[in-house]
Amino acid sequence: MTDRGPTSPQDALLLGIDVGTSGARATLVNRLGAPVATAVENYGMDEPSPGWAEQDPDGWWAAVGRCVREVVAGTGGGAQQIAAIGVTGQMQSLVLVRADGSPARPAIVWPDRRSDAQCERIAREIGGTHVHKISGLPIATGFLAPSLLWVRDYEPEAYASARWAMLPKDYVRFRLTGVVATEPSDACGTLLYDLASGGWCAEIVSRLGIRESLLPPIRPSESVAGWVSPHAAESTHLAVGTPVVAGGGDQATAAISLGLGATGHYAVGISTGGTVLATSDVPTVDPAHGLHTLASTSPDRWILMGAILSAGLSFDWLAHVLGAGVASSPVESEELARLGEAASAVGPGADGLLFLPYLRGERTPHLDPAARGCFIGLTTEHTRAHLARAVMEGVAFALAQCVGVVAAVAGDPTSCVCFGGGTRSDTWCQILADVLGVAIESTPEVGHSARGAAMLAGAIAPLELAGHGGEAGHRRFAPEDGARHAYAEIRPIFDACHPALGGVFAAIAHRRQAVFKKL
Repeated sequence: MTDRGPTSPQDALLLGIDVGTSGARATLVNRLGAPVATAVENYGMDEPSPGWAEQDPDGWWAAVGRCVREVVAGTGGGAQQIAAIGVTGQMQSLVLVRADGSPARPAIVWPDRRSDAQCERIAREIGGTHVHKISGLPIATGFLAPSLLWVRDYEPEAYASARWAMLPKDYVRFRLTGVVATEPSDACGTLLYDLASGGWCAEIVSRLGIRESLLPPIRPSESVAGWVSPHAAESTHLAVGTPVVAGGGDQATAAISLGLGATGHYAVGISTGGTVLATSDVPTVDPAHGLHTLASTSPDRWILMGAILSAGLSFDWLAHVLGAGVASSPVESEELARLGEAASAVGPGADGLLFLPYLRGERTPHLDPAARGCFIGLTTEHTRAHLARAVMEGVAFALAQCVGVVAAVAGDPTSCVCFGGGTRSDTWCQILADVLGVAIESTPEVGHSARGAAMLAGAIAPLELAGHGGEAGHRRFAPEDGARHAYAEIRPIFDACHPALGGVFAAIAHRRQAVFKKL
């Protein structure tokens, strides 16, 4: 590791790399955590069969390389100015890697719904409540464990050839350093992690018959996991020997960037999926309502999360069916602004139109992979503006249900920061404030996970930034009385929709599966 030259502490930069669902991002920050440069490259998600969701790990690495080369080229001091690197990325997804470092098959990513039977097996053989109490998670498709069982059942050659079962950001760190590792805030999203012990759960691993040797060693999030290798330096233009910390899952590093920590402070994300985040000093679990309890990058803190699967994805879908020609990154296309402007002309409730954002099933609070998206109340009077408004409101109602689940453990929100590509729409932010009945601040940037990863690499404390108040570009949205009252009347109707339609969703899913088996 002799190729690194001296770096001045005053001029040193920190690099955060995010392997997201819709694209890769590289962000440079200074020693105060302020972003200096960012590069983004979008990519898509493959759906080789109905309900499947896959991505190419080599495609992630290529996109990361292009992003990193771009930000390195823009630094005044070049790669030598980068003092450390942090990595983050989409959680739960499975990357099977052979001993020679090549992927054994495409990655199965978190929106994937193919592993229904494997989830049922886990619940039957171990018990859903028992698994949730150990791992902090409900049993659901898209998590690494049921995806791994699916590969073992249907692609035994790929399973047998695999040396490691990695998570996306750990695969990219492996490509950077040649070192195999993970850390608590991402390992906890696999259904194989024990929140109490902070390690892999021997009971779950053994009872599922998973090869324990597939699971990477777990290291502290802030610890140096490896150094940039000569081969990776060629691909990225980074300096050989630059330290790379273990990093964190995207929700954990976003929490760092957002300064999430105070009691009553919530963060709501509108990205491909949607999330509601709060922190806790105890790892409380709630198996009854789909609460996700995650390890954070700090050993004495935990993250409480509610998750929906189709937030920005719902708007991306709408723009696509309206023939808008959508960019690869769902909620960052110009169509968001155009449709958002159209939606702003429609009043609360979209003239009686409701949208259920279950395009890929749902997690919190319903935990139903068979749930389907739908418009309810369509008439000939409804326009594209009504559709756009209904989608925004449907996502906001679903996120409000997540807030209710988290609040049952963490208490009601007293302040809220909204992040992700969807927050570029003032209309969507105002709808969210009106539905939640609490003032929200919207951040001016969308790369919080990458920024948090860089901050983690530099050991920058979250609260030094006062990340949820006072930063330039923050916009504040207070609930408006008229809209708040209207949504309070509509919310019970939305809440009644899934219980009323659950049987219909199950029948549709069963028929579709039967038809697919005949093909």
